[in-house]
Amino acid sequence: MVNQRVCDIAERSSELKNTIYRLNYAQNFEQMHAPARIKLAYTIRLLMAVIAGFFKNKPAITYLAFSPFGAGFYRDLFLVGLALTFRSKPCLHLHGAGLSKNSSAIKALLLKWMLSKSTLIVISESLLEDLSPYLGKGTVVTVNNCVDDPGAVVRDQNKDVIRVLYLANLDERKGVKIAIEAFSRLIVPGKRFELFVAGSDTARLSRKNLQSFIDEKYPQLTSCIFLLGPVYGEEKASFFQSGDLFLYPSQHDAAPLVVLEALSYGLPVICSNQGALPDMIQDGVNGYVSKSNNPSEYAELMLICQTDLDTLSKRARETYLSKYTPDIFEQKILDLFLNGAPNGPH
Repeated sequence: MVNQRVCDIAERSSELKNTIYRLNYAQNFEQMHAPARIKLAYTIRLLMAVIAGFFKNKPAITYLAFSPFGAGFYRDLFLVGLALTFRSKPCLHLHGAGLSKNSSAIKALLLKWMLSKSTLIVISESLLEDLSPYLGKGTVVTVNNCVDDPGAVVRDQNKDVIRVLYLANLDERKGVKIAIEAFSRLIVPGKRFELFVAGSDTARLSRKNLQSFIDEKYPQLTSCIFLLGPVYGEEKASFFQSGDLFLYPSQHDAAPLVVLEALSYGLPVICSNQGALPDMIQDGVNGYVSKSNNPSEYAELMLICQTDLDTLSKRARETYLSKYTPDIFEQKILDLFLNGAPNGPH
């Protein structure tokens, strides 16, 4: 989604001329598991097209959604080398985290070389620590992700039912079972809590399996936990508009767009301290960050939030408007492309 935004920005700008190459073979789940020979053939054709593109266009900047892991890293290493050969400045957009776990000395040297020759875009300053072993003389720019503005949402803050939302692909690494366990510990006299879980099945966990987990371990909650499956478009908008709190105890994230979506709808967020989440959520301002990732702590933080939903909701929306709108994102990307390029055509 973020890559597509960058492409759209470049297409709209009268000051930029660009050519776009789709680097990933897979466009859906089935294609992710295509035979290796098909992916290899696609990659070879792609690289030949890119080489021809360098000869024809002589770009000042080569923008790349950088993949620091697996075979994608070596493909991108080749592309950076190719860009430098044609005197084009590499601009690497890093969307994830986890480089600090690299144990290969050779890969560490290659990373240092790549980043020293490139402009690196990171999505949060808090992710710089993960990159610190590899940063040298290269330029580093922080560009926060963004989501579309749904407009202000008016909620009834004096109701007896508090709706807690969770949205992610069903995967225990995303904390869905922790969310359910935390929800089971919410007890407030005179208040009813409901948990709405939205997200697609994965190979790791299906909605059917998750319902069985609830039925067996928390049978007393079957009337107040609702498994919705995937939500898109208007259904997704209605999902966010209906909620009061957003719970996201993920242990596998960098800067999740779904949290920005929650903020854009004015939802206070209770989340883990993974990746850039502590930058996105400030305790007592637009939600709370769990330090322990313990279900009891999440429950306690939700109870604190429900006592001041109106204030937290306004601040959540203000956070979004001040940092995470498409206009802010577009201006930063354009500034980078137009002012960060070496002499030559853009």
